[in-house]
Amino acid sequence: MRIRNTAPAGDPDTIMRPFAKGEGSAGFGLGLAIVHRLCDRFAIDLRIEGTQHATVASFSVQ
Repeated sequence: MRIRNTAPAGDPDTIMRPFAKGEGSAGFGLGLAIVHRLCDRFAIDLRIEGTQHATVASFSVQ
């Protein structure tokens, strides 16, 4: 599964913290923090890739 956000990527460790938001974000900064905790809990490999135009979180569920 891939989740793409059109916000520029930040430091992967920073953007996965609760309430971490980029400029212009309309959200609460919880999405990637929740995904990160769930992936840790169920031993799912979460990958964060980013460019200046987007952030992509991807993982596989079997």
